[in-house]
Amino acid sequence: MMHNQLQEILDRAWQEIATDSGPVAIGIDAAADEDNWGICVLKLTADLHAAQMPILLPQQRINATGRYSPTLLCRPTKQILLRLVEHIKTLGLAASIGVDVPFGWPDLHRQFVHHWSAVDGWRSHEPLPARSDFEKRLCDIALRQRYPFIRPLAVGADTIAQAAFCWTQVRQELLQFPIGVDVGLGQAQHQISLFETYPGAFVKLATSDFGNYKRKPEVRRKLLRALKDQYNLALDVVQTDWLDWSCEQFGSPNAFDSFICALTAWDHLRNRRAPGSVPLTTPSSVLMRPVSDSEADRIRREGWILIRSS
Repeated sequence: MMHNQLQEILDRAWQEIATDSGPVAIGIDAAADEDNWGICVLKLTADLHAAQMPILLPQQRINATGRYSPTLLCRPTKQILLRLVEHIKTLGLAASIGVDVPFGWPDLHRQFVHHWSAVDGWRSHEPLPARSDFEKRLCDIALRQRYPFIRPLAVGADTIAQAAFCWTQVRQELLQFPIGVDVGLGQAQHQISLFETYPGAFVKLATSDFGNYKRKPEVRRKLLRALKDQYNLALDVVQTDWLDWSCEQFGSPNAFDSFICALTAWDHLRNRRAPGSVPLTTPSSVLMRPVSDSEADRIRREGWILIRSS
């Protein structure tokens, strides 16, 4: 059963999202366990100039005495996400959804798994893949070469694969909605567009290197001030409190990361409205050349990270 406080948050958010025809930017900090998810929703003005924040989860739960619980949280769930997308579709609003999780696996990882046998070994006439090709996608390799300080996790080897696998199950349920996936090979054509983002790289490229914001609340507070200078957030007192708490969240900052993902979705919507107005890490911009047909096919299978590059 949903906690009353969470239901009240969602009821208010549904009303705010429906107030006008402005688009919606959604950020999701995905994980293998829903208890480690974060979801942020920004409701934009029609001109994309300003935004309110109807939802930021997780957040502190208010106990029976009216005080914030030191341990219990109102957490996001897959069902909340599905209800949110259904609401946006019913209202006919445009939306971009930025998700911090890999959307695919390296091509050579899949080939290796297909041809390898515990008993027979390598069952292919092709040579074994290099370790880098087994672990990393074209996107991960290209971003590291272009920006040496950005180091995407290896979906072919790291524990991030667990989150990526769990996200595939969510993706399957999202197929009930008319959602398009944007990998940066052309303009997004669907009213609701889903794309892969990377908040850690966004912090380094679009703001500056604030240090270890993942672990240090004081760094998150400084970063939040810098982001407020770049993005016109029209927050009420309650929403400001949500963001302030996200800076202090103990452990992994799921709420704060989802907020960053929502900002990348705001950038994505701006670029959809006026192509080229926001410099994104599209394949051609990162590779600094046109993308070949074979590379485009590979990118559609593996996925590609889209964030503002400056």
